[in-house]
Amino acid sequence: MSILSGFMRRPGKLPRVVLCESFDQRVLRGAQALTQHRLAQVVLLGDYDDLDRAAVGNRVQLDGMDVLDYEAAQMQEGIQAQLQELDANGSLDPTDPVVAGAWLVRSGLADAVVAGAATTPTHVMRVFLRLIGPCDGCRTVSGMALVAFDGCEFVRSRAIGMADVSVVPEPTVEQLSDIAIQSAARYERMTGETARVAFLSFSTMGSSEHPAAQKVRDAVELTRSRKPDLAADGEMQIDAALVPSVAGTKSPSSSVAGSANVLVFPSLDAGNTAVKVFQKFSSYRVLGPVLQGMKHPGTYIPRASSAEDILDQVRLLVS
Repeated sequence: MSILSGFMRRPGKLPRVVLCESFDQRVLRGAQALTQHRLAQVVLLGDYDDLDRAAVGNRVQLDGMDVLDYEAAQMQEGIQAQLQELDANGSLDPTDPVVAGAWLVRSGLADAVVAGAATTPTHVMRVFLRLIGPCDGCRTVSGMALVAFDGCEFVRSRAIGMADVSVVPEPTVEQLSDIAIQSAARYERMTGETARVAFLSFSTMGSSEHPAAQKVRDAVELTRSRKPDLAADGEMQIDAALVPSVAGTKSPSSSVAGSANVLVFPSLDAGNTAVKVFQKFSSYRVLGPVLQGMKHPGTYIPRASSAEDILDQVRLLVS
């Protein structure tokens, strides 16, 4: 029997999600939770007997999950044939589980792929961009995290989207606009709420004429011209974006200030640092980040992720 027999996508079934670093104990526990809650049809990569031993050692059962030996001859033939077309310099290893997971999605054998528990985001992004690629017509791939503000007395929205927190180090005006539009659409899909986008800066509504602040203002104008129905404003500081009393003082004429639910950061330094502060030094729950702008769903999990983080990541990825 072919190693891929019975492995084609099944219409109407749960989304089939590949978890690349299948031997990691956090990944195994996350896989079990996803299976138990029927959030995804989990695909683990590796030899079944080896994985079963690892699962038993971590008190995990593989029941209900798919296990695929990505180093078997037939699958390696498929991966290597694809790499010959896309990776002329031979920089990608066909026996790399991240490569195997991305290939499964590209080939239509899985719906989404998650990697990063045991490798760097740079490596994951390089593989994903090469094998999965951006959506047709998409110029920017970005990452958005969701911060749950339930119970916070001074923030109106229960959840705040934050982008870009994982991909573009120094976004241009055009990239900031792309990130805002992507994030607004993703936020609305995930939450069902209308997006209100605040472009963040150290400056609020012209309080500084620094070129960095002007770049953010230019991005706001570009976004408004591209998406006139999208509520977007800036530049503004994060307190003006989220806290009504501060917004009333700093930007009283803004329809977004004080009630923003999507924050666009001016740089990856700012966005990534903010998310880490919320994640590690506050009581608020951070979900993601999830990649945006990819042709097929694929994202990375930070190396410090827990099994619960992996569960949340997949939930966002397939939403």
